[in-house]
Amino acid sequence: MSNHQDVVFDSIHGHAKALLGAMYALGRAGCSPREVQITERRARIIIDPPPAGSFIAGALRSRQTFNGVTRTVFAAPYHGCQLEWEETESATVAQGIAR
Repeated sequence: MSNHQDVVFDSIHGHAKALLGAMYALGRAGCSPREVQITERRARIIIDPPPAGSFIAGALRSRQTFNGVTRTVFAAPYHGCQLEWEETESATVAQGIAR
């Protein structure tokens, strides 16, 4: 194997170990992943939205509104992985709540 292949293998191996630790912690917290990816950069875990005030801290968010629907994607570091989830809200639902 070439040196580059060794580096890539070691990187993916490290991310797989981090992924297993994160999956164990998520299971203990009552969350289950919907999708998992391992790349050269890090492992990515997509979950359903966690309960408010949950165990996840330091999440960044990205919002997009299209045709009155706001899609918010949250991303947070979690046990050496990137944890992501999405929340969607319709403008008509938000207006009804505000009234």
